[in-house]
Amino acid sequence: MNSVFSGYKFSVQERPDELFLSNVSVFVGEQLIYSGLKHGNKVKNKITIPSWIFKKKSYLIRFIRGFFDTDGCVYNKYGPYAQIQIKLACEETVKSIRDALIILRFNPTKIQRELYAGLYSWKVYLVRQDEIKRFFREISPMNHKHQRRFKEIMAKRDKYL
Repeated sequence: MNSVFSGYKFSVQERPDELFLSNVSVFVGEQLIYSGLKHGNKVKNKITIPSWIFKKKSYLIRFIRGFFDTDGCVYNKYGPYAQIQIKLACEETVKSIRDALIILRFNPTKIQRELYAGLYSWKVYLVRQDEIKRFFREISPMNHKHQRRFKEIMAKRDKYL
């Protein structure tokens, strides 16, 4: 943010499982909103991927990487097989993530709705093993927990097969 908005100061606060970035400039806020970001509750506002991100493959890859790092998971499913899941409380967000994955030539499952503790969530999966490997190669998640889990699943798979 400092390189994009030089001259404007940002502060970062570390919280459990998140970093909180703040800035008091009206200009910075207006520019972010102009770029397609929305403020407020992401579920109530039905947040989707901004249209300009769909215009370049490199933007989509970076967006999916950041999104997966924070809101996705990879885990062992059925023996030695991996599965990627993206699950959110906003159906529109999941639909736009699914659309982005399709544009990037992945084959996500249909969106599934889940009711848990009186709240709905929507989720989509990648289940094809060759696509999961390609996801980690091309999208290249940076979250160390995801990297470690994927490596463990692949090592288990190599022993099993």
